[in-house]
Amino acid sequence: MGEFTGFYSLIFYALSITVAYLLTSTQRTSGARFWLFFILTLNVAVEWMLAKWYVDFGAQMDPVTGHPVDENVIQFVSVNLYTFYLVNCVRNVLW
Repeated sequence: MGEFTGFYSLIFYALSITVAYLLTSTQRTSGARFWLFFILTLNVAVEWMLAKWYVDFGAQMDPVTGHPVDENVIQFVSVNLYTFYLVNCVRNVLW
């Protein structure tokens, strides 16, 4: 990954952890703190694995942002967003 992209990721996750801690600082919401930190940690690991995987396989990198440019990524994100939407629709109907 590009050096600025890594820096922006670091800033994003540091701010995310700070906000998660502030939002879960009350007694009532403190039980969610572990899960928020766990999800953020998992997100960091997946992001770094995907970035390393794209660099290792020689994906074309955008010269401005340093992010991989691949149509499969756009398709992957689109399918996941649609699946998330469907799961939430079904869950709202059942509940």
